[in-house]
Amino acid sequence: MSFGTILIANRGEIACRVIRTARALGYRTVAVFSDADADALHVRQADAAVHIGASPAAESYLNAVAIVEAARRSGADAIHPGYGFLSENASFAQACLDAGLVFIGPPPEAMRAMGDKAQAKRRMHDAGVPCAPGYLGDAQDEATLRAEALKLGFPLLVKAVAGGGGRGMRLVRAEAELDEALAGARREARSAFRDDALMLERLIEHGRHIEIQVFADAQGHVIHLGERDCSAQRRRQKVIEESPSPVVSPALREAMGRDAVAAARAVGYVGAGTVEFIVDQSGRHFFLEMNTRLQVEHPVTECVTGLDLVEWQLRIAAGEPLPLTQEQVAMRGHAIEVRLYAEDPYQGFAPQTGTVLHWRPEAALQPGLRIDHGITEGSVVSPFYDAMVAKLIAHGRDRDDAIRRVRAALAATPLLGLRNNARFLRDLLDHPVFRRGETTTAWLDEARARGDALYAAPEPSEEDWCLAAAAFALREGAPWRPDSVAAYGLTLACGERSEALRVRAGEAGRVQVTLTGTTHTLRLLDAGPESLRYEWQGVQLLRTARWQADALHLAHEGHAFVFTEPSPYPAADAGVDPRRARAPVAGVVAHLAVAVGDAVTAGQALVCVEAMKMEMWLHAPAAGTVRAVHGGRRRSGRGAEPARRTGDRLSMDKAILTCALTGVLTDPKQHPVPVTPAQMAAEARDAFNAGASVMHVHLRAQEPGRGHLPSWDPDVAEAVVNAIRAACPGVIINLTTGVIGPDISGPAACIRRVKPEIAACNAGSLNYLKLKADGQWAWPPMVFDNPVSKVQQFLAVMAECGTHPEFECFDVGIVRSVGMYVEAGMLTPAMGRPELNFVMGVASGMPCDADLLALLPRWLKPGSVWQSTLIGRAEIWPVHQRTAELGGMLRTGLEDTFYLPGGERAAGNGVLIAALAECARRAGREVASPAEARQLLGLRG
Repeated sequence: MSFGTILIANRGEIACRVIRTARALGYRTVAVFSDADADALHVRQADAAVHIGASPAAESYLNAVAIVEAARRSGADAIHPGYGFLSENASFAQACLDAGLVFIGPPPEAMRAMGDKAQAKRRMHDAGVPCAPGYLGDAQDEATLRAEALKLGFPLLVKAVAGGGGRGMRLVRAEAELDEALAGARREARSAFRDDALMLERLIEHGRHIEIQVFADAQGHVIHLGERDCSAQRRRQKVIEESPSPVVSPALREAMGRDAVAAARAVGYVGAGTVEFIVDQSGRHFFLEMNTRLQVEHPVTECVTGLDLVEWQLRIAAGEPLPLTQEQVAMRGHAIEVRLYAEDPYQGFAPQTGTVLHWRPEAALQPGLRIDHGITEGSVVSPFYDAMVAKLIAHGRDRDDAIRRVRAALAATPLLGLRNNARFLRDLLDHPVFRRGETTTAWLDEARARGDALYAAPEPSEEDWCLAAAAFALREGAPWRPDSVAAYGLTLACGERSEALRVRAGEAGRVQVTLTGTTHTLRLLDAGPESLRYEWQGVQLLRTARWQADALHLAHEGHAFVFTEPSPYPAADAGVDPRRARAPVAGVVAHLAVAVGDAVTAGQALVCVEAMKMEMWLHAPAAGTVRAVHGGRRRSGRGAEPARRTGDRLSMDKAILTCALTGVLTDPKQHPVPVTPAQMAAEARDAFNAGASVMHVHLRAQEPGRGHLPSWDPDVAEAVVNAIRAACPGVIINLTTGVIGPDISGPAACIRRVKPEIAACNAGSLNYLKLKADGQWAWPPMVFDNPVSKVQQFLAVMAECGTHPEFECFDVGIVRSVGMYVEAGMLTPAMGRPELNFVMGVASGMPCDADLLALLPRWLKPGSVWQSTLIGRAEIWPVHQRTAELGGMLRTGLEDTFYLPGGERAAGNGVLIAALAECARRAGREVASPAEARQLLGLRG
């Protein structure tokens, strides 16, 4: 059974963990990856890597055929399954053997015996291993399960027969909860294991989850390596694991070890496995299940035994006997592992997705500390996989020593860029119940239900507010203020809280900050790209801090506070809208309980969203009628909106794409642009099919010596817009007014005739674009000759027609333009949801860069609608990408550029919009449909 190349059929931290040991033993390693993991850490660390499919696990990491084929293509002769995915799938193990591969795990027969949880419990009864009462029958109809549940009594657990890792499991405390628990467990089991068979088990209340690590070789030797206490769980998902257990006596350890070895022998086990028990309050233990794989928490066993369990797996798979006998196994000290999840523990443990801004685990490494992870700065945490991103493991002389070490590690390794549970873990480690070793499997959930302080979200301290204020005040590129302004007001927001501060910056980094009537002095000694060193109340301190655009991420005691300088002008949707139920996270529709036209009551369940191994139900905020169901990826052309179906993806962040169309009404000499309504409609249709929801329509006439000037013929406007609407059902029309001159009667007549959803107005000059005698465009300095009164006249016409305003801010006058609109009171709720359009051009020689762009949205409250118009060649595309990352609408078209990101000339608007859609996808945003764009823009239906 010799082998030389190991393919790891997994991802993330366990793939990296296996690679580390395999490489140390001289094996070549092969990684597999999905679309979402193309640049993942495990892919970079392996000697070779093979793409196996799309991002959803069912199309990649659960695709046994693709994985076996990847082994053949890469020359691998062994497969390590890691944990999760196919690691406990007997058919996959058999497929590996049939292909001539060594499967680094137990025999398929043993996996089948233990993989069927009901069958496994029957075997344990026969082997004399104690089991909790339950229903293990083959009859799976709802009536039988309901009847058996009533016989057992409540509380009970509904469990997936093929389950593991807490998936497909539901706690039922009363008969009224049973039907939904059965349906939810089936749904989740089918999704995770492709097997929806269920079993029932009487709940051992206030029990401890204690598991025994076992190892067996092909020569018939079986030993155990002691216990792990995994009682700190939320929703049946482990949070903290430790070894040894604070409640297991030597006698109980011997008894549980003996039963675990008996369980392994009963199924002819070979390799690493874990036998899980529940221990009741009287110290009796009952068999739960056997996990036929390496566990997530195996590092705590490695720490207290000094053994490498992955090495043992490889040696046993190669046919070697166990390296130690039971008598030679010794346990030293105490080890604790904490699981770092991308989730918000203060919002129901909602999974979080996003990009890792800061992650430096090597900075915390000390003797006795280990960090297993699979992420790097820039990694994207997607909704497709488990929310766990890292594990921090500490080994100490005793339990208190291990707790102290892992607490320090959590503070020294802040994860910035997305919410996570690091502070929650620190607070849990400090909780008196955990310190006394009294946690049970239900304690965390019960503590949340009773409002324990553990679940109170951290709030910034005075020190945090003052440090953030100093960082904003002294940041390079901060707004310029004349020397005569000694002190000024600064409003900062952090989460739902905002503070009005008074800041006075002095010499040598000294800043006075007045907060709630008290003035504090802080000295900023050094503001590096990743940290702030400062003096506070006579003590010098160092804090991890990173800027992300205009947001300051500030780490403190394991938590990351995000400070922003909000706009004083609220967005139209700043409040909660009871008419809408939106997914709190990106995920997949697991179950849709309503349809368009259904009447619903307040609190009624609407849709179930699955993300990162968790199901979340959205409920109706108020009584009403379902008008529309949005979300998901379009599967066909851009016509009527399809109903959402199970399996559709939902996203928190939709990108609206705009195509800029130019209609030149006489034969053009300078640009090959459409010249008839039919030609414009054809270009619009190509852009629409590529993802554009908005058509920015320019109507121009060519005038010799002056170039293409706005044309305000209502008949032409009507013909063009009607043709576009016919070609693109549901499209949004944005009729540009060009540059407002002293007479607005022409554009006003066009708007009254066409009644577009959006019309653009600006504070630019009358003739900002001129044609030189040599045929080249000239871009003279901007002249702001449009007074506020003229803009307000134009807005009155829009209000009359129900048209949404877009404020254009041109090139070198952008900042001044924004200021003009703000001072005129035009960016207020009275305007509905105004849109800002930052117009910049590279080819024009005027400023167009990502740094300037990042400053502009600071004028607006987060969530406001804004767009960038970029004019030039291929150089504009990095700025388009920055727009996508900052959350803006995206616009391009032949009006703006003829060039694609690679520099090649665009054949039409369709390929330009397709390139724009790719920018959105790289930023983790889905393209909005026309209906979704209308909602986001606050437009009429």
